Amino acid sequence: MVDVEKRRYARQHREAVIQLLIWTDDRQAHGRDDTFIPVRMANLSEEGVYFEMERALPAGSAVSLKMSAPDDASAKDAYYMNHGRVRWCRALQGGKGRFGIGVKIVEQVVQADVRSPHFHRLA
Repeated sequence: MVDVEKRRYARQHREAVIQLLIWTDDRQAHGRDDTFIPVRMANLSEEGVYFEMERALPAGSAVSLKMSAPDDASAKDAYYMNHGRVRWCRALQGGKGRFGIGVKIVEQVVQADVRSPHFHRLA
């Protein structure tokens, strides 16, 4: 049997440690957006990211993912900020309390440190 890829965009298998921000009503109400958690990204595509972490996230949770910008970014301090929604979360077999999480990206921005004039939105 042939395994058919049903995604619109090809996956890039790229492992990296990225920073996760989980948005909650309480966090939004208090405007706290500076508490990022390091997680291990295993792959990404133009519209989604897969990562693993030690806690489960409910489907529909709003998250932001901060990761290094490509080497050809215009500023040394540039980074990607992906805003998305958790599509699914599954316990990993033999993962001892680890979960695999799929996120659909709804907005992707490449930006630099706020002191930098570099900021542009990706289509």
